[in-house]
Amino acid sequence: MQLDVRTSFFTTDHYLNLYFVNEKNEIVKYNFITKDSVTYSNKQLGTPTYIDAGNPLKVLVLYPDFNSIVVLDNKMAEIALFRFNASGTGNFYKPLAACRETDGDLMWIYDELTQKMIGLNEQGEKLYESESFDMLFTDPVLPVQLLFGEQKLYLVNSDKQVYIFDRFANFDSRLDPHEKMLQQVVRTKLIFLKDNEISFLDFADYTPVYQALPVDTLLQANIQGAYLFIRTSEAILIYTN
Repeated sequence: MQLDVRTSFFTTDHYLNLYFVNEKNEIVKYNFITKDSVTYSNKQLGTPTYIDAGNPLKVLVLYPDFNSIVVLDNKMAEIALFRFNASGTGNFYKPLAACRETDGDLMWIYDELTQKMIGLNEQGEKLYESESFDMLFTDPVLPVQLLFGEQKLYLVNSDKQVYIFDRFANFDSRLDPHEKMLQQVVRTKLIFLKDNEISFLDFADYTPVYQALPVDTLLQANIQGAYLFIRTSEAILIYTN
């Protein structure tokens, strides 16, 4: 199946809903089985760059232009809006990456101002924070994605290295995937992408398994149940995995 949309990012939930940013900077929730769709838009927040639908009842959307995060319910209605540069809140953050815990209520951001991973509750109050990255690492860090899975946080750097933290923001380890980009954390596996090849890395032994994909101009891959979703520059393709 092919969904003819141009998008900069997409994700899925375990109900097989697709979430993507359309050309109008709207968040679209689309079920490719029922063909039902619903959208959310907030033009005042700029361009959305990331969607976390790990909990489809509390979908997180990052708007870095205005240092904001929106939380949406399963009907794409706004539950909460966090403006981290709003006066009087005491929360002055510049989130470059964000995610939420799938089995809890915490949101996580990487804050460019403090260079820290910060865990926030549903009121936007800080509960946890990492050490400053300039104290932890000698190499510069420019996060492009933040993922949560199996009680750990995975921060993907622009050089494709992965910084792994526990759920209390304590640094655990660093993984160099050799030019492969981390896409997902699915149960006990890390899923990476390079060119038109997807690789699965098991937590137990870190032995990779490779699978060639049927598309050359591949930008993003996502696995949900028995389905493989692939983003190209022109469409989202859906295969039975």
